[in-house]
Amino acid sequence: MPKYDFSLHVISPMFIAGCMEEGTGTYDRNHQQVMHRIIGPEGDGLRIPSLRGVLRYWFRSLNYDVDAKAVFAKEAEVFGSTETGQGVRIIPAREQKFGVQKVGKGEWLDAGYHDAYLGYGPLLFDRNLGGSTSHNDSRHREAIVPGSVFNFRACGTDGQINELKKCLMLLSIFGGLGSRNRRGWGSVWVEGLDLHPPNDPTQMRSWFGQQAQELTGFDLLNPTHTGSEPAYSAFSSLTHAKIKVLTQSKSYRDVFAFFYKIFKDTRLYDFRNPGSSPPVAQSDHTTECRDWSSHAPKRLSGIPQRLAFGMPYNPGNNRKRPPWMMEYGGTTKAGELTVIRRASPIHLKVFQNPNGTFSAVALFLRSQFFGDPTMRMGAKGFTNILPFPGWGAINQFMNHRNW
Repeated sequence: MPKYDFSLHVISPMFIAGCMEEGTGTYDRNHQQVMHRIIGPEGDGLRIPSLRGVLRYWFRSLNYDVDAKAVFAKEAEVFGSTETGQGVRIIPAREQKFGVQKVGKGEWLDAGYHDAYLGYGPLLFDRNLGGSTSHNDSRHREAIVPGSVFNFRACGTDGQINELKKCLMLLSIFGGLGSRNRRGWGSVWVEGLDLHPPNDPTQMRSWFGQQAQELTGFDLLNPTHTGSEPAYSAFSSLTHAKIKVLTQSKSYRDVFAFFYKIFKDTRLYDFRNPGSSPPVAQSDHTTECRDWSSHAPKRLSGIPQRLAFGMPYNPGNNRKRPPWMMEYGGTTKAGELTVIRRASPIHLKVFQNPNGTFSAVALFLRSQFFGDPTMRMGAKGFTNILPFPGWGAINQFMNHRNW
């Protein structure tokens, strides 16, 4: 049976853990000991199911133009299913070399700091603790350290190995693993593929475009945006995908600072200086405040454009007394929120160049926001529903002058 060895090199801190837990030594309000997942050499590192799940995602994104039933059948042939069995087998090979770091340790992660902003969820700002918090630790989030290496061996048919390599190529140039990998955390480079980035950083943008076109068949540097959108985030013949590349950063943190700069210029509302906020943020905040303060029966006057970056989207203002929050979601009927989560359509990537510099990469996989043309936007406690506001905020992000 054909065998294929490959390695994953971690480029930016990876928030990923297995099933092993330990007590933190603290207790919650119910006097139960707080547990957290172990990240690092004492844990089980990067688990095969986590890797296979990400590879399945890239497989589906690459095969959208095939009939839906044929996609699932082809996926089962490659990665297995309950009906067909295991599919291609992936096992650890050689020693896994990985360490752990505490993101934010010894630093003041301000609420507007790029680490805290891009890591929202795993990293939450808390002034009382003087740092970032997470469910993994009382003050900081543990992560697999950059420079860690995970070695694997795949065993399968020639066809399975070839499909696996395509998925690994997409992971290597656009993706990552773990929490917040669509915001640049957990970016990886796959060693063992026929990928040869140029030594000249000025050629990186065209190189990414060439690799994407060879894999997908579409020109993502100059997309056409014709026809209806795919039902889910995928490359398709409608070419509703776009990539942006910026090179010559000195570290992954410089790339994070660049991403944060574009987010700030596109969508971040500044409560301290509202007039300096970008137009989309000002307009959204006005809509949210107006609708929240409306009298019963409450009716939505609009849907925030920033919601297009992903859900949950629960804006509010804890500086007001009393504090308030809007809860938006997808629904087919007013008064009910049936969908409250939707992954970001943008994949942000930290890519390490051959000369040691780093590139900031963004991939926009445009699709139907809910994959259901009957789904509309609603909010908890409101009596009407409205259409999805569109991709205006995303387009501003992708068309930012600094790319």
